[in-house]
Amino acid sequence: MEVAKVLLAYLRVLIWPAVVISILVSFSSEVRDLMKRVSKIGSPVVSAEFATGQVNREGVPAGAPDVWFDIQETSLRPKECMSQAQRALANSGFQHIVAGGVTYGYTDLFVGAVWCGWREGLVLITVAGPKKQGLEAQYSQLSNAFSSTNP
Repeated sequence: MEVAKVLLAYLRVLIWPAVVISILVSFSSEVRDLMKRVSKIGSPVVSAEFATGQVNREGVPAGAPDVWFDIQETSLRPKECMSQAQRALANSGFQHIVAGGVTYGYTDLFVGAVWCGWREGLVLITVAGPKKQGLEAQYSQLSNAFSSTNP
């Protein structure tokens, strides 16, 4: 009787992985097709968005933003740099600005970020968004706004 209980407990532990594996093997093509269509996964804690798999004429996945960035020298201390980053983002039209080591904000089309303190005396300025809708101009505006009062 004891052997039967142990055997039953052993089967209970092993049965669910066997069922899951057999379902995945049986429906592998359907699962593969489903995973190809997944573009966004989320939970209350974290979310992720994936490219659609479609590629434009330039060989870039459709919907992937272009990124402009540059490293500038600065003599600002980290807190001064963060304050300057907030002002530059606001003056460049970015909204909902969040200050920190990486100070960032966004518009309807662009995300701008200024990374202070990643290396002493240097700051990284980045703008991501659609290239054909003024990415270069938006980047230049943020870079110039940061540099205009940067000692």
